[in-house]
Amino acid sequence: MFESLGGRLQDVFKSFRGETRLTPENIEAALREIRLALLEADVNFKVVKAFVDRVRDRAMDAATGPRVILLLGLQGAGKTTTAGKLGKWLTQQGKHPLLVSTDVKRPAAIEQLNVVGRKGSLRVHDPAGLLDPVARARRGRRGREPGLRHRDRRYGRTAAHR
Repeated sequence: MFESLGGRLQDVFKSFRGETRLTPENIEAALREIRLALLEADVNFKVVKAFVDRVRDRAMDAATGPRVILLLGLQGAGKTTTAGKLGKWLTQQGKHPLLVSTDVKRPAAIEQLNVVGRKGSLRVHDPAGLLDPVARARRGRRGREPGLRHRDRRYGRTAAHR
């Protein structure tokens, strides 16, 4: 039973390979296959419905909302440079990235992200005086600072301290 269910679910995920975007149509098609696979595996229909509804809600949010990409690594690993290059590439693709630094323990890292952003003509979310990394990330994600508009992607970068 588990092998059959696993195989059906793998087929659903294989159908997403090569897709560049989640659309409501391909989300619904995948959920239909998942629903059938779970029901054939004798999963309670109420559990299946609740699961499918929850996955649908999350997938639709992912398909429509701004994407958040977190770059995490040790100091000196190249997160800031990667964020700048990725942001520049996305700008060339017609997107509007917003860079957000959450490495509040290293003010120089925040300034470095600002410099990279200026050089690449990228927006950088840097709320003055806000030293809570979670609050910085949340504000950047929500765009709750004067002058910030809805953006396609937001990049957080932070360093793991040894």
